[in-house]
Amino acid sequence: MAGYWNKILEVDLTNGVLKDVAVSDEIYRDYMGGCGIGAWLLAQMIDKDTDPFSPDNPLIFMTGPLTGSVLPGCATRFDVISRSPQTGIFGESSCGGSLGVQLKRAGYDGIIITGASATPVSLRIDDGEAAIEDASDLWGLCSYDTADRLKEKIKGEAGKSPSVAAIGQAGENLVRFAAIVNDKGNLAGRTGLGAVMGSKKLKAVAVWGTKKVPFADAAMIDELRKELTGKIKESIAVQSMTAFGTNAAMDLVAMTGDLPIQNWKTGSWDDGVSKINGPTMSDTILTRNHSCYGCPVGCKRVVKVEDDKYAVPEGPGPEYETVAGFGTMLLIDNLNALARINWLCNRYGMDTITCGSTIAFLCECVENGLVSDEQMGGIKLHWGDADAAITLVEKTARREGIGNILAEGSAAAAKKIGGNAEDFITTVKGLESPMHDPRGFHGQALAYATSSRGACHVNAMEMFVEQGYVFYPDLGLGTPLDSQQSEGKGFMVVKTEDFGCIFNAACICHFPAIAFSEHDILNMLNAATGFNYTLEEMMRVGERMWVLKRALNNMFGVTRADDMLPKRMLMPVEDGPAAGSVPDMEVMLKEFYALRELDDQGRPSKKKLESLGLGYMVEKIY
Repeated sequence: MAGYWNKILEVDLTNGVLKDVAVSDEIYRDYMGGCGIGAWLLAQMIDKDTDPFSPDNPLIFMTGPLTGSVLPGCATRFDVISRSPQTGIFGESSCGGSLGVQLKRAGYDGIIITGASATPVSLRIDDGEAAIEDASDLWGLCSYDTADRLKEKIKGEAGKSPSVAAIGQAGENLVRFAAIVNDKGNLAGRTGLGAVMGSKKLKAVAVWGTKKVPFADAAMIDELRKELTGKIKESIAVQSMTAFGTNAAMDLVAMTGDLPIQNWKTGSWDDGVSKINGPTMSDTILTRNHSCYGCPVGCKRVVKVEDDKYAVPEGPGPEYETVAGFGTMLLIDNLNALARINWLCNRYGMDTITCGSTIAFLCECVENGLVSDEQMGGIKLHWGDADAAITLVEKTARREGIGNILAEGSAAAAKKIGGNAEDFITTVKGLESPMHDPRGFHGQALAYATSSRGACHVNAMEMFVEQGYVFYPDLGLGTPLDSQQSEGKGFMVVKTEDFGCIFNAACICHFPAIAFSEHDILNMLNAATGFNYTLEEMMRVGERMWVLKRALNNMFGVTRADDMLPKRMLMPVEDGPAAGSVPDMEVMLKEFYALRELDDQGRPSKKKLESLGLGYMVEKIY
């Protein structure tokens, strides 16, 4: 027992029953933790007909083998896994904050939540003691107020300050891209798992722990901490995030053709980028940096806006994805307004990538006459209109008027609006693309098309490799191919997807890990677990996880036809660094399918499943 407690808390909200579930070292070795164990559990507990809002759909919180350690970027992260109400396929979301380390210190590797309560409840875990508590007084509150009340209550009773993961009104109202909010500024945002929490009437999870997590080689972990902290300090890319947050990327992605502008139809926005980039935030609304627990990077922004119109009290500021999702996507160049939008999305508990993309999609529908003034309820939406965007954020969270359509996400909204509305969506398998344009980096197109949760830039390490931030020569990933070249990208995406599964199962943050080598990751895992993986064995674990998630998606109905980008993202832009560039999806998919041993329906071969110990999935997809 090292790196794990070999114990998961199972909570049946229908019957109010809590019990501990044992998990063997063999399962941990094969699936590692985080999304890997989460996918394995989901495969045991769900079938193809389980509705995402059914009490039978489990909601799984999982830590990784490094959670609770002193290793930078690894101490605190956790994953949330379920069938997504937004996409209908495998749903996962990774989150920072402090819940992961508190859960590990409470003596649990994870939580499985099944059933549904008839009335609002919260789950409290206190050093191994768990209880379901009434939360009727919290229902209707935003995520921030919920966390404050629970922390005050538990601190008052026992002098402790727990970590709280809560939903806001969006989760309660089953907005299909509702997020789970941990410690206010950390969101498990993607794939709508806050709505699964809301469907179960689970308002919050509060966790406090004091147990010391066991590790196989504590001395080696301490040595690695010193070594890796030094690498972080020497990395220009990582230090730029210390200086300017994740929004440090804004100028670079604008220069490389990686920045989506005006709902992906424009290639440049020279007048706007400098008004909302990282340095401008630092010079205007930033009050200080903030870190997830135990992380030396400090990429989090704490901001304050005193502007009466867009006032924001001091608290978590917007990340790059939010600034781009509402800023460049909607041509809003007012940083105060973007901070206000971020504050609202965090409080309501909504994924800013999907929310911003869905409002940008609506703007184009309005521009093309597909949505009437009556449907808009008097809102005059146009490009650059921050006030209309704020109104639509609020209406979406409450499912009011046009917000009731937006709350379904852009893919579903396009079907309801009709006409040629689907020409304006930017989704893969129902999930809106993050703010990185694959017309500038063709490997990214393949990574989006084949990601297990829909369009995603963090399910794989592809973006960091293709853009030259990192190299993994012993994985065959040395000097990257030309960014706007499609040939040869299949191998890169396969390897970076497998490695990305390791990151997400081990719950390692991608940002400090830009400074780490493949051997650093291997050494951390072995020091924590004592499994003594070879590099090849570690990568086989990553492959097993990718193939399992793929098989689950096949069970949910995914085929080769779903491994494709939307029309908008395959249309060339006329200006900017990626002008005229379009990824050749057929070339890349042909190479990818051969390497993955996928059949013409997009399923892993029976031989591949059996070879990876996934024979239990054969019956489910053949």
